[in-house]
Amino acid sequence: MEKELNEHKKSDKVKWVIAFLLIIVLLAGLGCAWAYILNPPAKEETDKQEEQEAFSPAIRLYAETNSPTEITLTAIITPEDAEDKSVDWSAEWQTPDEGFAAGKTVTEYVTVTPTSEGALTAKVKCLQPFEGYIDIRVTTRDGNFTATATAVFKGKPGSMNIEVNGVSQSGGIYSLKSLKTYTFDLSLDNEWGQVGEEFYDFETSITGYGTFVVQDKRKDSYNSEYYWTGEESTFNANDWKTSFLSVSITAENKLQIQALRTVNNFGSEQVIAGGGRIVSDAYKSGGEDVYFEVKVSGPEGLSRTIKVKIVSSVTNVSLDQSGVVF
Repeated sequence: MEKELNEHKKSDKVKWVIAFLLIIVLLAGLGCAWAYILNPPAKEETDKQEEQEAFSPAIRLYAETNSPTEITLTAIITPEDAEDKSVDWSAEWQTPDEGFAAGKTVTEYVTVTPTSEGALTAKVKCLQPFEGYIDIRVTTRDGNFTATATAVFKGKPGSMNIEVNGVSQSGGIYSLKSLKTYTFDLSLDNEWGQVGEEFYDFETSITGYGTFVVQDKRKDSYNSEYYWTGEESTFNANDWKTSFLSVSITAENKLQIQALRTVNNFGSEQVIAGGGRIVSDAYKSGGEDVYFEVKVSGPEGLSRTIKVKIVSSVTNVSLDQSGVVF
């Protein structure tokens, strides 16, 4: 009897919990319903706005760089079948009475010239460096819709150069002496000689040209001369370019080239069992036509390339006699 009574009490507790949860859900539903009734969505206004966006003319701008000093802006009007797509162009200081712009005529710094009367394209030209911001505005003659592009001067470069000094060259190919490091100045320039620091960002690459023949050579402990062993192979310089050159850009934005070895010194030497030596892939012949192009890529699609070849450098000097007598 007592067991049945306990089970009945447990059943009542479960029922009360379920009933309480149902009441909470019902109250939440009523709250949402009253919120909807008191604040109905402005459907008519929303539909009207969507309809206006769908059928009213709109305008936006697309920029195409012609040079560091000139950009072509194109106005894009929607809908595409608008009858009158003619526009007017203008330029003005964002804050004409403040800072750099105060008292200055905007057209002395930036001009906007449509390609024809009412044209959707215009040439925006920078005449000289300026500070602050200039708004380039296009306005539709139908409806006076406007779009704006902001012009700012940051000193985009128009040219790039590698200044190679103190190195001999023949036929446009510079001769770098093996085991030496060379540092060359990199420069960016534009019409005003005023390039922004943010544009000094360079990358390097190496391309090798020409071929040479290699073969293993060996010297055993019981003889003093090397002899060739194994098969000959023809190597392309481009496949082994990092064995000849190391190229980097220094923190001062200079080009640094390390000439590691000549073609004649190609090969990897190691000691073998018994005290002999073997030179793997030792240079055997050819290589007279081997040279390398070092390319430096800069901002705005600018790049410069120099051609180099590695020549032997002096490593020692001696006299044929230690003394002379007169």
